[in-house]
Amino acid sequence: MMYYTVQSGDSLHSIAVAYNTTVSNLMSLNSQISNPNQIYPGERIKVSSSSHWAKKTKSWKKKSSSSTSSSHKHHR
Repeated sequence: MMYYTVQSGDSLHSIAVAYNTTVSNLMSLNSQISNPNQIYPGERIKVSSSSHWAKKTKSWKKKSSSSTSSSHKHHR
């Protein structure tokens, strides 16, 4: 899960664009937001449950760990 801390001047729309998602998706992730036009600086909101950023990081980590585990197999 990824979180974002709202900055002054942010809107749900600008955050959605930045995280390649939609306002309605952000609304569904954040049940505490009843009005998409009312978010406040310092508020911590969920921006993604499975963002493409997280996937990129995971696949990169997998690659490096799989090369380590394959060299371990080689040793045996």
